[in-house]
Amino acid sequence: MKKRRTILARVFASLFLLVFLILTGLLIYGALQPEKLPIGAAMPAMSFQTESGTSMLQPDSARMTLLMYFHTNCKYCRAMLQKFDENIGEFVDTRMILLTHESNFFEKLKQQAWPRLNSASGITWGIADIDTLNQLFAPRATPMMYIFNPEGNLTSKISGEAKLEGILNELKKNGGPERHFSGNK
Repeated sequence: MKKRRTILARVFASLFLLVFLILTGLLIYGALQPEKLPIGAAMPAMSFQTESGTSMLQPDSARMTLLMYFHTNCKYCRAMLQKFDENIGEFVDTRMILLTHESNFFEKLKQQAWPRLNSASGITWGIADIDTLNQLFAPRATPMMYIFNPEGNLTSKISGEAKLEGILNELKKNGGPERHFSGNK
């Protein structure tokens, strides 16, 4: 009986070690992969659906572009959109592209509480193909914001809910020193 327990304990320990090593290997492999869209990279060409048809992602030579990937079920995304809505005047010189992959988003949009974002100029709501988004941007969280300068180069990435002041500072840099920050810094 003791011999059987010893054998079972060794088998379970071996299985645990094997699973642990495989998971560790996968994490290391993922961490060593090159970033999909590094700071300084050009804005990728991508089409997305708007309420009025198909639009192409392209630089705005006159102003900074803030592209935000979000999901309406994400409470942090809704909080960021609410911050943008309440402070829309701060984004007068910014082009905003707000993308989701939810196919029924435009029906949901009518029910959401972002009236100023819905009526402001320079704001584009869109639905993008999730596979294309993952291939070009590889968002690691929602919300995920990408800031591009007027030349179309990525100057900053912001992952998760962030303070409005931090986002505005990144937008005002207009191609200043490259930085990457995340969260509520």
